[in-house]
Amino acid sequence: MPGLHKGHPLLLSDAQKHVLKLYIHSLDRIGYPASKKTLREAVKTLAKSSCLPSKEYLRTIQKELEIPCKKARNSIAAREKKSDMEFIDDFSKKLLELYHEKKYLPEDIYNADEVNIQVSGQTFEFLSTSATVRKNLVGDGHLTALICANAAGSVLTPFFIFPGEDIACLPGGSLENAYMAYNKSAYMDKELFQQWLSLMVSDIRESRTDEEGNVRPALLLFDGHSSHLNSTTLMTAACQKLDILCLPSHTTHLLQPNDCALNKTLKDNMQENLASLLEVHEKITLGELAHLFSDAIACDNVKRSVIQSFRHTGVFPHDPLQMSKMLVKEKVKALESENEKIVEEVAKMVKDHVGALESIVKGKRKREEATPKVQKCRFSTKKACILTASTSLTALEYSKEMIHLESMKVDEL
Repeated sequence: MPGLHKGHPLLLSDAQKHVLKLYIHSLDRIGYPASKKTLREAVKTLAKSSCLPSKEYLRTIQKELEIPCKKARNSIAAREKKSDMEFIDDFSKKLLELYHEKKYLPEDIYNADEVNIQVSGQTFEFLSTSATVRKNLVGDGHLTALICANAAGSVLTPFFIFPGEDIACLPGGSLENAYMAYNKSAYMDKELFQQWLSLMVSDIRESRTDEEGNVRPALLLFDGHSSHLNSTTLMTAACQKLDILCLPSHTTHLLQPNDCALNKTLKDNMQENLASLLEVHEKITLGELAHLFSDAIACDNVKRSVIQSFRHTGVFPHDPLQMSKMLVKEKVKALESENEKIVEEVAKMVKDHVGALESIVKGKRKREEATPKVQKCRFSTKKACILTASTSLTALEYSKEMIHLESMKVDEL
């Protein structure tokens, strides 16, 4: 009869089929290609049914949604994709452990990140029928600004690094509310980072100290750049009750609040004032860039941008689902045009499935570890790492000793 569905009962609506296709595609893109068992359980979950779908229905829906099926094979690329989700989940768990243990206030949760500042390469548009910006107005040099902000929306005093070999390279005149340093490359190194951390600890100490002189713990997030991995610096932070959590490699664009929105807001603010100077044909020096960047930090839109950055990455308030959404949206371009509700549903399914798989793997590894093995204490920031923990400091010192011994052997040869 017309209007009746013949054959196997229709378990999923068109909307649910659409979510199913996005879910299977998302798993594949992040390195967890779904088995037929996963497809069967996903159909059951979406249909909110107590019974598993038949094999015939699964074949039908697989063909209808054009879901390809390939034989399993070893793949380095697949393992690299998989590591992103694994590392993000690991970071989320370590962050939550610190939150539960230390109970940080929003104003005590910081993210520090370096920003490269230069004019060359930027595009400025002016309403004119002729060339509007002379080449000699724009310099080719650059400087680095280390920006540190907290989850309450405050930005600490910026730390500028100028190119040069002596104090003469620093700009003349006063640069208020900023710290200045220099080295040959104008990029961060271990010595300058140690200087900055000492200044940072001093700046925030008063706000963390109560009337009885007790100092609240604070948390600092940053990436695993080599300039940050100085055992002396990390020991100083640990002594000052400043916990440091290193972000996992290749995920800072997803997890680092400053990368998410703040850095762009600051550069946009600076560019508006920069365009005004170019409009009146004023030469732009590195000192002027530092002034403009400092002014950009003082703009009204910065506090809101900082708070949104921490929220958007899921760092604060802690939101592991948001972290998964960020990864899934990056990996699956088809989700860019979907509404937030569908993205959230797909991300939740992906997160739950990966969590279940990791529980299985955890059990396997536990059985393997039952056999004692000699393990070397090697330092790595591939995964999220609490750098101020005693185990990390010990591993870092061990790595330094091994590098020193290896260099001595080379010298002897």
